[in-house]
Amino acid sequence: MTMRPYLVGVSLAIVLVINGRLLYTEEVLDPEKSQRHVAQKEDPLAGLRYNKARREQNLKAYGFKDTMLRDALEKMRDLDDRYGERLTNMLEAVSDPDALADALCGTTNQVRPRYGGFRLFVEASGGQRDPIRLNRVTGLKIQNWYKVSPISQVYQHVELTNDPKPDATLMAVAAILVDREQDLLEDHKPWGRGMFGGSWSWAKVQEEHPGISDRVIRYFALTHLALEQVNTGDGICTEEADQERKPG
Repeated sequence: MTMRPYLVGVSLAIVLVINGRLLYTEEVLDPEKSQRHVAQKEDPLAGLRYNKARREQNLKAYGFKDTMLRDALEKMRDLDDRYGERLTNMLEAVSDPDALADALCGTTNQVRPRYGGFRLFVEASGGQRDPIRLNRVTGLKIQNWYKVSPISQVYQHVELTNDPKPDATLMAVAAILVDREQDLLEDHKPWGRGMFGGSWSWAKVQEEHPGISDRVIRYFALTHLALEQVNTGDGICTEEADQERKPG
């Protein structure tokens, strides 16, 4: 008599025992618990404050290093010295204060201030997205391209994870500026976060998109300067100004 039937029977018994053990010990979260678990993932940079003294600290939190960090700080100083007052006037002259507040005063995980700057400070023309130049514009307006870009999803995909990369903000902003949000969302190189080492690479982004470093620097310089202004004194994002905006 062959031993095959016995071996098959023993194998089936082992499988049944293992499955029974797994089913007994498995903990299945109900939808409400699962939703709470997801909601617990908070913005890792939620504690950032925007003022002149924190520029370097914030840029490092975004992922800036070495030469790029120095260049960004110099760009901020230059823009502040030459166009700080002009930027103030533009912010005060925005025709829709609520839209301005929605862009730069975000406190939820849907719109964060460091991404809200795209609404105001980046123009799209001929497939190219570029930070505005303060000496070439007469005012600020909500940009149409922003409304169809999955910026919120990009932010959540790379920053609201269990292990966000140290330069997640830098890489996300770069992907948006070069119109590669979908590549990032699908983890394609050089924004890949999968099992293959080296697929997430700022150096590769720079290689594939010449000039991206300058565009990223200009975006953050403009946005940070604006955030400094709306979060100080009687700026629209201060608690006092916010109360004045609310009806009643």
